[in-house]
Amino acid sequence: MKWLKKDSSEDVQETIAESQPEPEQPIEQVQSTEQAEVENSEPEALEQPVADSIESEPMPVSPEEEIPEEPLEVFEPEDENIDESDSLEFKEDETVDTIPEKTARRSRRRNRMEEDVPKETKKPGFNPVSMFTKTWIGKNWKVMAILVFIFCLALFVRSYYGLTPATEDGFILSGGSDSYYHNYVIDYASDTGDHHFWDDMLNYPVGTRNPRPPLYDWSVTLGGLALSPFFEDGQYEATFYVFLFSTAFWGALTIFPTYFLAKEAFGKKTGLIAAFLLATLPGHIQRSVLTNADHDAMALFFIVTSFFFFLKALKLMEQKEWV
Repeated sequence: MKWLKKDSSEDVQETIAESQPEPEQPIEQVQSTEQAEVENSEPEALEQPVADSIESEPMPVSPEEEIPEEPLEVFEPEDENIDESDSLEFKEDETVDTIPEKTARRSRRRNRMEEDVPKETKKPGFNPVSMFTKTWIGKNWKVMAILVFIFCLALFVRSYYGLTPATEDGFILSGGSDSYYHNYVIDYASDTGDHHFWDDMLNYPVGTRNPRPPLYDWSVTLGGLALSPFFEDGQYEATFYVFLFSTAFWGALTIFPTYFLAKEAFGKKTGLIAAFLLATLPGHIQRSVLTNADHDAMALFFIVTSFFFFLKALKLMEQKEWV
């Protein structure tokens, strides 16, 4: 029984200690402790007083009065082409009730729809002048006109003064043996239709092949055959006139590659000056006059043309491009 008495005595002492009042602290010490607690403590949210009459638990509802939950409707645009930005604008229009913003959005949407609609463009009519000015000839017609004038001048200088003496009493040639041998090869091609490849009269009595290239002779033969309907004596007269004018024609035609060669090297003005100088050059006129029926003028035309393409190729090689 001793342990029961011991416990009871301890309980009595605790009750007596609790019933005794705490000793009062000085006022200054209390105020300082309160200020320290206020500074260290965080502001707590004010709790709203709850009326005792309102019950926190929900009211029981009978199963008959339960309202079924309706599924939320998802907005799906009918037009597949409407992007996400348009759908966002639709949602904003539903939430915002201000009239000026609605009208502004509608006007922007209307403008966007008008821009999407393809506008009917009027097809321009056929204008040959505008189409001609876009071509290379239309852009360089002045230069081409000057070159045509120089060509006519060169042809006049090489053919006008020798035409009457060469045709007043038959046909006369002034190119020496080369001109007469070309005439012999052209007559053979016109009569037989074959090229005069082997000549027994050359290196007689052994004979040898024809040393003249066939391009010049066959160009005269085919030209006379094409112009034969326009002459009274037929193919013979037409071929002889083509033969006479061939050297003058090729000599005057050389001004075009001369212009392009000088233009490629130094410019347009230099090209025009070079073409004019070649048209009036005495040495070139002597070798390309009307009655000097030889292939020299034709060969010089292709030589100048080859030099032009050679210079063009060199410039393209510097740019690392293929011709």
